[in-house]
Amino acid sequence: DKKGRTQVLLNIGALDGLFPRLRLEVWRPEPSDQKVGQVEIVKVDSSSAVAMVRKIEKKLRKRGEGPNPDDRVISRKRPSLLY
Repeated sequence: DKKGRTQVLLNIGALDGLFPRLRLEVWRPEPSDQKVGQVEIVKVDSSSAVAMVRKIEKKLRKRGEGPNPDDRVISRKRPSLLY
């Protein structure tokens, strides 16, 4: 975005329960479950959403890593949202 924050495109949207300002945790399933960080939904349509990266775990940030295409998002407040 204009402030230099990283944004990611999600292949889930409003039909999956996403809405603006919803925060989701990002997890990497392989090689073992590892928390990557947190994103916040900024734009949503029926089947996709754009999220701003809010946090990256310290260990990954030191290595210059961030979210990957195979990572999953989870809503702790809405357990039914697990992608």
